[in-house]
Amino acid sequence: PTSSEITTHLGQAFDFINNNGSSCEANTALLYAWNENDEGGWLMPTLENDVDTNTTRIDSLRDFLLNYTFQQTGGNDSALTGTVTGSIFGTTEEITAGSAFDKNLNSFVNFEKTNGFCQMEFNTSVQLRRIRYYPRNGYQTRLSNAIFQVSDNGVNWQDVHTITGTPAPIVWTEIEVNPILTANFARLYHPSNWLTVAEIEFIGTQDIVTSGSQFGSAEIIVFPNPNKGHFTIRASIYQIASIKMIDGTGRVLLSQSVNGKQTEVHLQGVPIGIYFLEIYLSDGKMSFEKITVTQ
Repeated sequence: PTSSEITTHLGQAFDFINNNGSSCEANTALLYAWNENDEGGWLMPTLENDVDTNTTRIDSLRDFLLNYTFQQTGGNDSALTGTVTGSIFGTTEEITAGSAFDKNLNSFVNFEKTNGFCQMEFNTSVQLRRIRYYPRNGYQTRLSNAIFQVSDNGVNWQDVHTITGTPAPIVWTEIEVNPILTANFARLYHPSNWLTVAEIEFIGTQDIVTSGSQFGSAEIIVFPNPNKGHFTIRASIYQIASIKMIDGTGRVLLSQSVNGKQTEVHLQGVPIGIYFLEIYLSDGKMSFEKITVTQ
């Protein structure tokens, strides 16, 4: 394949993972070259004419990673939390908007008849993967034609799922959100009817975005580079939480906690070659750096 074909295929793999998180639990794409040194499908820098080093494919992958935005799930799916508000009918304590999220199947929330809603504003952008709801017993018909919606700003809403017919009583109903949606708000809304529900759960993960600028970040300095296995890592803004050093086969050579803006690394007996550093910062981001070890 050409360099552009390789990056196109990798982009398609990343897009698939981002849009099918529930099916891609490892959140990982594997790129490898079969018979790398024999059949022309190489990725590693390749010597040409015994003089020139051809790095075109690895360079294309670097440029691709610098411009792609990764969405990492950041852990297992869970019921999301946030600030709850709503257009509520009634004033007694048991029918406040929060009653739809209190994990109590015996409490409930009543919505106003026209344009009634109960919404959650998340503390940060989330990836919404599933929705669960539990009808108020004896009032299941009032959920018919209610709509689950999401929004980035709390003003413009996108329909996710419309409840058709009458839901089953005394049981949770679960909705798969496919494709997975990124949002700052989610709500249950009815344009015309009285609406009541016992419980709602919006399930997903906090949306942790690691932009391509994290690869070779200007915030991180590694010096000297090239080096002989002894080098310094320095961060300009956030503290360094931990570091990993990995060789070209994926083997971890070093893994240690840091808890400071600077650390020194002293390695003995490391072969000459190119290595990769995963530098995790205290703000939760990661910088990916390449170093060269010489004699």
